[in-house]
Amino acid sequence: MTAAVLCGVLGHFLGQQVNYVNAAFLARERGIRVVERQQQDPEDYASLIEVEIGTESQRGRVAGTLFGRDDAHIVSIDNFAIEAVPEGHMLLFSN
Repeated sequence: MTAAVLCGVLGHFLGQQVNYVNAAFLARERGIRVVERQQQDPEDYASLIEVEIGTESQRGRVAGTLFGRDDAHIVSIDNFAIEAVPEGHMLLFSN
């Protein structure tokens, strides 16, 4: 799962080919710290993945889950609970 997240993030920002094999290497090469944590007793969902990306001055966090085998939902963005199906184009802004 970590490799998949790195592929998506790095591929978007680097504009180059990122795959499951080279994703961790490319992250290390750029000084990106990757931390994985697993929690045995989830509180609200049977499975939840949360990704936090940040710099020294700014952070962003998104969490998602699966309902059934293939019904993905975004359930939180920057600690705000939401219910969104990740498909098509989405516009997010903070007011």
